[in-house]
Amino acid sequence: QSLEVSQKLFEANPESAQAARDMLISLERLAKLTGEQEGEELQKEALDYQVRSLELALQLHQNNQSSYHYGRTAAVSFYLTSQRAQVVGAMELANQCLGGCHAVLHGLVTSGINLDPGMAGLYEQLNAAVDSATL
Repeated sequence: QSLEVSQKLFEANPESAQAARDMLISLERLAKLTGEQEGEELQKEALDYQVRSLELALQLHQNNQSSYHYGRTAAVSFYLTSQRAQVVGAMELANQCLGGCHAVLHGLVTSGINLDPGMAGLYEQLNAAVDSATL
């Protein structure tokens, strides 16, 4: 129901970053709730919700490239999508998403933004993976 409301608000205000963010959050919550259930089809559905959320996160980041908030949102969405992809065995998508997460975080760091501790830790892990060529 929350997704339907968010979607209607987003459709009515497609240029609204807040409406897009609200829909992104609704999709991520739906992905989480769906993914907590048993069954391959439900796991694929959870991944679909998460991919839709990622698309919105990337749109917000693209439209607000100097914003740490939207950069962090995109990085987190890439990471969550990677986790969902791993659950369904879509390892290529999972690795692409980890690469996307690293690219967003690297862009933030090289632009002089200090990452919060959680994102800094993730960035260090991804750097180590890139250095060992596992991504």
